Amino acid sequence: MFTNITSTIVIFSYLILPLYFILSKARLKDKLMVLLALYGILFFALLFIYRSFESHIPNNYFQGIYTLLEYSFFSYIFWVNTHNKPFKKLIIVVSLLFSLYQFFYITSVKFERLDSISIGIETILVFIYIFYFFYEFSKNTKDVFIYNHYGFWLAVGIMIYLGGSFFFYILINSLDENEVDKFGTMTYVAEIIKNLLFAFSIYIYKKHPLKQTRNHSKKIPNLDMNLI
Repeated sequence: MFTNITSTIVIFSYLILPLYFILSKARLKDKLMVLLALYGILFFALLFIYRSFESHIPNNYFQGIYTLLEYSFFSYIFWVNTHNKPFKKLIIVVSLLFSLYQFFYITSVKFERLDSISIGIETILVFIYIFYFFYEFSKNTKDVFIYNHYGFWLAVGIMIYLGGSFFFYILINSLDENEVDKFGTMTYVAEIIKNLLFAFSIYIYKKHPLKQTRNHSKKIPNLDMNLI
């Protein structure tokens, strides 16, 4: 019962992002806000539809596509927020290889609950992108507190979400139902925290405009979503 309530909260927590977009009277040219709002709508729809029609949706395909979409969104965030061209190219190449692997995996491997191997690969790759983002930001930015930048809160939210569920998702196909219910609640909490931090990143984005941030730095990573 508690697990069902928590999972419902997780699903509807994604609507925080489009709701904040509306309440903040954001403009379409604020590409970050648009991107996060679309992310909230898309993943709310995916989870809501799957929960409503779970018995009619092939688990392999849904979980595989969900993981690929999630990875694509996270990697795109750090692709945009990276100055180094070789590293940007690396993200593209690795992402293409991961997409090919994921297509092969979901069409040839039968898993009971989740595509745990793919989730493990996703987590490792995204953590690499995050660490490089932190490295580049600290190296190129002066007199700016990183927590005053929206990218920091996006990164922290993703780290809590992926890090908090990493071992559970890796082992989930070997756990019994009681263990899944017991430890699954922790992953729900991590996911809710991630969505709240994503919403907070929008607040930071509006409170600390990028132009002001650039005035304190000789060179800052390109965090302006208008370049998309």
